[in-house]
Amino acid sequence: MKNKKTNVGSFAQAKNAEDFFSTKLQAKICRILAITALVALIGFSMVSCEDDADGNGDGNAIEGNTITTGEEVVYDSSIENVTEAKKATDFSFFHSNFSGRSEPLSYFLDGSPSVTISGGKVTIILGIPKSDFLIEFREDGITVTPSDTKFFSMFGFFYTSGEKYRLNCMKDDENLARLLYADKDVTINGTDGYSTYKNVSLKKGWNYSISSYNEKTNTATYTSSTTIPSGFNWTVVENEDYIDGGTLTINNLPRDNFTVWVLKSGTNVSTSSAIETAMEYKNEFQYGYIKSGDNSCVLSDPNGKGKGWKGTGTFPVVLIGGSYYSYYTANVTFTDGNATINYSVFSAVTP
Repeated sequence: MKNKKTNVGSFAQAKNAEDFFSTKLQAKICRILAITALVALIGFSMVSCEDDADGNGDGNAIEGNTITTGEEVVYDSSIENVTEAKKATDFSFFHSNFSGRSEPLSYFLDGSPSVTISGGKVTIILGIPKSDFLIEFREDGITVTPSDTKFFSMFGFFYTSGEKYRLNCMKDDENLARLLYADKDVTINGTDGYSTYKNVSLKKGWNYSISSYNEKTNTATYTSSTTIPSGFNWTVVENEDYIDGGTLTINNLPRDNFTVWVLKSGTNVSTSSAIETAMEYKNEFQYGYIKSGDNSCVLSDPNGKGKGWKGTGTFPVVLIGGSYYSYYTANVTFTDGNATINYSVFSAVTP
């Protein structure tokens, strides 16, 4: 895939640029990662198909902030435990790639937004995006009329308890839809060399933006609609990034990015060289990452393909971060992989 240059002020540099048209897709739809990365980079692409210019479907129409009520939910065939998945009823979380974590819908939207499943049917009620998350679309070769229109995009909603499951609007792994908000009626035309926009019209408020991926050409075409597209369903899928592990919480942690290692009990962590030697034995530690501004992480086995860790006992914990990526250590007692401690118990490690 070619690298796409962006201009100052483009979506890629806006506050929620990555949220606008990015996100890792689930395991079943991972083949379109290349094109979604391109779309994230250029902001949003809604190319009108020649044979379906309006993209209108035959499902429930969006009415104000009510996206749908009583729409039948489909459970993806790749889900390992459908019985468990059907117990997930509240999907009122949205993952922000900009912040690197999920937030309640109310973090992004005014009102009382919610996404709930009851009796196998979904109700999605959103709100008006907060001004901090509305951004303009600016790209060479593309005309947005009116040019000052601002947008906000949402792809998928997360189960609020653990984020193991996600609710997507999709037909299959190559035909996806996301919800796109425009703050006024708008038309998009032009080409940027990667995508073409042919009289793509959006109504003020929420719209469906529908993508169809062509694997041979590594391109996607887009349409827009105010009804759920024909053949599409709100589908529960497993979140491929979910780790069913314990959580380490460190109170009063400085604002910085930290890598976390939980080493085998009794491991020598008295010096940085000793720690580095211990880390060479990959079956001897568990891993986590704490992003600046957070204070906790889920622990996983780096050799277990994301498998969570739920160990019990006292283990040396190493934090790598802060100034010059220094090492900090403490002995921490875990129960089923969970522990809460204060940053003050960590000590800096000598070289």
